Amino acid sequence: MKRKLIVLFTVGSIAGCVAYEPQQSVRQQDLDAWVGVPVTALETHSFFIPLPLVKTRTSDGLEIWHYSNKMGIARCSANIGTAGNSVNYRTYTAYQQCSSELYGCDSIFYIRDGKVLQYKTTGSCYTTEEHQPEPGWQQLQRKR
Repeated sequence: MKRKLIVLFTVGSIAGCVAYEPQQSVRQQDLDAWVGVPVTALETHSFFIPLPLVKTRTSDGLEIWHYSNKMGIARCSANIGTAGNSVNYRTYTAYQQCSSELYGCDSIFYIRDGKVLQYKTTGSCYTTEEHQPEPGWQQLQRKR
């Protein structure tokens, strides 16, 4: 009897762990919410501010802002010394390759003329309303 209880408890525990595994998904509405939004909203967003940021620019002037939410990402960015500055595409490619080997999520924003064109994620990601532009960012823009 004791043995049956142990087996049932073990099987139940394993099934519970499998059932508890969080469902991770990227919601398209969270990505689309950024289209056309000025970079001020991104630069002041409380979710993205603490994440390491690497910027680069393509030959036609498209900006790529790459935020990494991964364990051990410092290993990848240790030698590029970006501090928000733009790096050349070769350096960016090396960073991206290193980052792809780590577990977590990369948020990549494509920007032109100070506005977000597209937001993509790569890796093990999920999004919620927390990842959309925060209310009130308009108040932070400089008046012209």
